[in-house]
Parts: sequence; C-alpha cells; structure tokens
Amino acid sequence: MSVRAAIESLYDCTATAVARRPYRDGNVTRFREEVLFSDVPCRLSFSGASAQSLSGLESARESASWDEARQSAKLFLAPEWELPAGSIVTVTGRGRMWEFSRSGQPAVYESHQEAALALRRELA
Repeated sequence: MSVRAAIESLYDCTATAVARRPYRDGNVTRFREEVLFSDVPCRLSFSGASAQSLSGLESARESASWDEARQSAKLFLAPEWELPAGSIVTVTGRGRMWEFSRSGQPAVYESHQEAALALRRELA
C-alpha cells in the first residue's frame, strides 16, 4: 500500500470549500462566493481540547469559572485540491457538521495536504 493510499484510508469525512473572489462591477470591486470543491473525502483532526485552570472562589459556594477551552482543527485532503488561505470550509462526518470561517495556508505534500482551520460553528 502506498503512503497516499494509507493516509486516504483514514478519511472519514467530506469537505466543501468556498472562496470569496473579487470581480469588477463598473468602478467598484465586489466579491462573490465561488465553490472550489464539494463533498471531497477528507479527515478532520482536533487537538488541544482541554479546559484551562480553575479560577478563584466566590463566597462560601466556591463556584468555579473555566477559561474557554482552546482547540485547533486541521484538515487533511488530497494534494490536487486547491484550498487557498482564507477559504470557508464545511466538513461533514461522524454524525456532525462543522463550518470553519477560514483556512490557513495549506502545507502540500506528495501524499496529502494539511490546512489549519478556524472554527466558526458546529452545525449538528
């Protein structure tokens, strides 16, 4: 089995990517959304999902407040798909759907590419 086939055997989601492209409308530059690809097999990886330290005590009840959990997401997909930085990406799989507001500049390898994602919202 090739390295690429081994990586692709882990793909358990699909991704759709949209980019905002500029166009001229007379003397004005406007933007429109353009679908780059749809329902492409991929893998979504999360890391760093841990709550931060407990902070302070309030009166005798000892109520706790937690800092926001910090988490990063990374998308893995085949290297031939164009995914420019700043793309909006929707990932479906594992019984859920996530929408990411922007992708980072992907690292493209012979077997796959990896792009960091900023979570916009979990849809389901």
